[in-house]
Amino acid sequence: MIGGTLEVLDTATVTGLQSGYATEQTAGSVYQATNQAASAATTISDLTSDFNALMQKLKDAGIMAADQPGSM
Repeated sequence: MIGGTLEVLDTATVTGLQSGYATEQTAGSVYQATNQAASAATTISDLTSDFNALMQKLKDAGIMAADQPGSM
């Protein structure tokens, strides 16, 4: 299309275009990350564990790059 306006309605589909929301098993733009429960941490150690669990879920979903070998 050159110039003008292209309107795509909510019910429209485009052949070859990946559509729909991401899930844990099916990619949209990326996979949906597994749920991370709200933290109830009362210590820094527990908060660190909760935060690291969230980062791992983001990595597993492909939202965050994996750690480089030997970086830890």
